[in-house]
This record gives sequence, C-alpha cells and structure tokens, in this order.
Amino acid sequence: MIVGGSEPVQDSESTPLIFTQPSTTFGYSSAPEHASRFVSVKTLAELWDCSKTTVSRLLKQPGVPAYYFGSGRNGSKRYLKEDVDRFLQGVDID
Repeated sequence: MIVGGSEPVQDSESTPLIFTQPSTTFGYSSAPEHASRFVSVKTLAELWDCSKTTVSRLLKQPGVPAYYFGSGRNGSKRYLKEDVDRFLQGVDID
C-alpha cells in the first residue's frame, strides 16, 4: 500500500508498508500514470531474492526489452510489467 506522508499505514491484508514523500517536482502530487507500467531492476531483485545482475541476465536471455531512463550514472533501467509477466508465464519452476 502506498501512503503519502511519513506515517506508515497497512491495510488488513499482508501488504508491505511503503513510505512516500509529497512530490514537489513540476507540481505533480503523485507519479505519472505511465510510471506504473514499468518495474525497476531493483524491485525485481527484491521480489525474486536475487541480485540486480541476475535479474538483468535472466531477462536478457529470452529477449525481454529493457528501457533506459536518463543516461550515465543517474540513469535507470526498467522493464514493462507486461513483458515481465509474459516472461514469468513461460518459466518452469520445479
């Protein structure tokens, strides 16, 4: 659950707590709508309990396209959630 401000809030389900700070960038009070379509390498690494390098290597092999935002040291690499879901449907977990 995403919550504004500094107080953690958790609903009745067992969802993790996420802290956010009010955004002042260009007057947006929340993330742009298209931002929810992407997932970061860091988030996937935490979900899958592996390194960011492993995430990149796993998704590179089947050809899941990466999208780069920014450049150089401050840039970020993200994947479309739909592409990751499609990849996971084809993975055999024994």
